[in-house]
Amino acid sequence: MESPPLPANLPKTLVVDIRLATGGQTNQRGRTIRFSLGEESPLLVVKGESGSGKTSLLRVLAGLDLPLSGTIRLGETVWDDPTAHRPGRLRPIAYLPQRDCLYPHLSLKNNVSLALSGRGLSSIKTSQLVSEVLETMGLSGVLDVPVDSLSGGQRKRAVLARLLLLPAEVVLLDEPLNGLDPKAREWCVPFLKKTFRERGSLVLWVTHDPREETLLSGEVLDFDEGEEPESGSAVSLSRPSPGKGDFWRRLFRWRSGRKSLRRG
Repeated sequence: MESPPLPANLPKTLVVDIRLATGGQTNQRGRTIRFSLGEESPLLVVKGESGSGKTSLLRVLAGLDLPLSGTIRLGETVWDDPTAHRPGRLRPIAYLPQRDCLYPHLSLKNNVSLALSGRGLSSIKTSQLVSEVLETMGLSGVLDVPVDSLSGGQRKRAVLARLLLLPAEVVLLDEPLNGLDPKAREWCVPFLKKTFRERGSLVLWVTHDPREETLLSGEVLDFDEGEEPESGSAVSLSRPSPGKGDFWRRLFRWRSGRKSLRRG
């Protein structure tokens, strides 16, 4: 099976130097966020208390909200600066918000297949890719089930499956493993981390879970360190935290040899 087309000029560096509104777009005090992702590590772990601005950062990077000021660019392409704003639909991103955003009137299979729409694939190939990614995520037994009938953990694995079909240069994950049991989390973290690395994607991963942070072992952007929202110092990177499918091989030229995630 051919791999979906990915940008030929990967990897790039995501450079962010902005003033971020942390109390909504009306909060003009905000806080300064400054980092460069891709020079040393392709993975950034974003952590901090609720309401500190983690989701706001992802929404700005996704093009859904504007920064108060500053610049965002990927490689030589400017996403935001004082004179320009590149809308989210023109940014090579995949964004997974906390809400699962599944369509209740569609089956699991049809929800996931939306990631392949407009890609010029035949119905046979689309069905094959969807079936394989759902098998990898332990959902092969519920392909035709309405998503409203799925458990919380199954719904979370469904949105992860859909995300895995998107060939994005930058992946934005807002607590992507919430709703999964500890065993499933321990399987998903190394699987997703290695998968995105093999794709050449830059990843921002928001988490509250210390165990998850340790497994990710990426650079850390800690919203609880640095400035208070009204002060002038910047929130910037710290060093990496300590610690340590056949479908994916054929889709992105990688084979882990790892067993599929099983229900439970």
